[in-house]
Amino acid sequence: MSATELERRVLPIATERSLSGWGRMHPSRARVLRPGRAQELPELLGSQEVHRGGVIARGAGRSYGDAAQNEGGAVIDMMGLRAIHSIDEQRRRVRAEGGATLDELLRTLARKGMMLPVVPGTRHVTVAGAIASDIHGKNHHRDGGMARHVESLTLCTPAGELLELSPDSDGDLFYATLGGMGLTGVVTEATLRTVPLPPCVIADTDRTDGLEQTLELMAAEDGHRYSVAWLDMLAGGARMGRAIVSRSDPLAAPAVDGRPAGADDRARQGMRLRGPLLEVPRRFPGFVLRPSAVLAFNELRWRAAPRVERGRELALAPYFFPLDVLGEWNRLYGPAGFLQYQFVVPIGAEQALRASFELFRRHRLPVYLAVFKRMGASFGGPLSFPLEGWTLAVDIPAGAPGLASALDELDGLIAGCGGRVYLSKDIRLRPDLLGVMYPELERFRELRTRVDPEGVLRSDLALRLGLCEGSRAPARALREGPARSEEAGSSGRRVLVLGGTSEIALAIVRELQRGAPREVALVGRDMDALEQARLGLEAAGCPRVLTLQLDALETEQHAGVLDDALEQLGGADITILAVGQLGERGGMPSEIADAVDVLRVNLAGSGSLLMHAAKGMRERGGGALVVLSPSQPSDPAGETPSTAPRRRDSMRSPSHSETTCMRTGCGCWSCGPGSCERG
Repeated sequence: MSATELERRVLPIATERSLSGWGRMHPSRARVLRPGRAQELPELLGSQEVHRGGVIARGAGRSYGDAAQNEGGAVIDMMGLRAIHSIDEQRRRVRAEGGATLDELLRTLARKGMMLPVVPGTRHVTVAGAIASDIHGKNHHRDGGMARHVESLTLCTPAGELLELSPDSDGDLFYATLGGMGLTGVVTEATLRTVPLPPCVIADTDRTDGLEQTLELMAAEDGHRYSVAWLDMLAGGARMGRAIVSRSDPLAAPAVDGRPAGADDRARQGMRLRGPLLEVPRRFPGFVLRPSAVLAFNELRWRAAPRVERGRELALAPYFFPLDVLGEWNRLYGPAGFLQYQFVVPIGAEQALRASFELFRRHRLPVYLAVFKRMGASFGGPLSFPLEGWTLAVDIPAGAPGLASALDELDGLIAGCGGRVYLSKDIRLRPDLLGVMYPELERFRELRTRVDPEGVLRSDLALRLGLCEGSRAPARALREGPARSEEAGSSGRRVLVLGGTSEIALAIVRELQRGAPREVALVGRDMDALEQARLGLEAAGCPRVLTLQLDALETEQHAGVLDDALEQLGGADITILAVGQLGERGGMPSEIADAVDVLRVNLAGSGSLLMHAAKGMRERGGGALVVLSPSQPSDPAGETPSTAPRRRDSMRSPSHSETTCMRTGCGCWSCGPGSCERG
């Protein structure tokens, strides 16, 4: 084998990770591989590493649902393939790799006086992701979605073939890939059309007082290139659906010969893409974003908008990407996450649109963000979302009471009028409605089978909805109120040990490992001892063991370290609290200082860890909490209290205990999940 062949056959190292969509709901674990060169993809897709459990490509992780997850299988991280190969200024074309983000593309194009004809609400999506989702923007009613502006693409199939696709070269597969959710192959690169970069947009703004006025104003819109409405869905009574409606057009650039100096600079400045002004911290508490706070914000935003304004010049970047000014804004909803539900209803089904608003009102759903747009004619593949009509996208906290039943009812309403939901944002649709919403579903399956007869390409979304063959994942049930783990207790695979060198806790983990593989996070004070514990668990067969340093007495650090541990594990099905300090037999130490030390560890330290662990688990789906309480066993050797040694581990863990199990999802106390004596 030549050196070149050997280099080509060296595959990326797989790293097991917990992945979720932008909504941060329903994470799943997969083996993630990140190729550094496009030439690695054919070999990678043909390898046993991806055939075992299937594979899906993943870009920047901005799909709201589970389209870029593959539980138990492989995920190809495309962010290592982001080169921009060429820009043809004469033909206005750009050729880029699938992992290049629109942010990178727009920055490069702006220097040439160009931009993309269609952009979504964020620039932090990849080229391949935009194609797989057939993204759309504020101008779909005029310019269509991404599918209209892809000239050609290169698709890597599971057979290792690199296919050059265009409308004239295997057009059926080309269009099936546009909106195909990554299930026809991996888009390695694509050629996109571009348009001239305008200096700014000229916007007209109207403030409406209720839904009927909003619909009337949007229905009359047909002259502007861009149109969008922000809706207040929390306002009461007739004010529900009041809106700020924005309609705009690009400012026409002067003729080339007569263009004043600095016109190009102004355009580039308008598309200047800065970083976020603020970033939401990782541990942002979800309770801050509650209906009363959003209600007040909506009132301020609505009143701050002009009743009528015409001809205002707006810079391009803040107009197209308003949410990008706040980094990691999905953290606003807390660890439980949120759901974005987007649907479209056809022209003539306006009554169904009104009924959907009434449904939101009747179920009292806390819709924190609602965006309303017009859509133009259908264009693209069998799974492309857009159709001529009206689209509404709403953000709702994941644990909102009544959410599951409300959305099930809404699904039926949308499907019944010929509408559909956007698969790129779906996390819970029932598979029996998919064929009703997407009438060309069987044609898509036929095309998919042609390029992937063994069903290698799969995702959590595809398995859940029956888009591909294989062991179908169950339809995800939305949790109403505090989330609850389905793997709490001895069946759970994720174990967090507080007091990570406790002999009893480690023995429990080893016994659990005998039943099924466990991923473990050990938290303690002595990193050397934790490392020995890690090696011991790995020798016992645990596939993944993390270690984190923390002292029980450093209570101000508890929240941060536990949050890190739970984030790295993707939640905890079982948490073992093995923290305590032994006093003298029969009571507290005789020395006051020693007694105070015991109280601080056993009460303040242990209690703080218990509360933070329970809170973190509850926010991430619940689980079983096992508490080992410190108590000295009777000693057959007959040691006296003064001679008996006090044992400590790295986090002051007990050497003996009484064990209690708390189900954080239900709040009862029992000897173990599945054997709750209190029912």
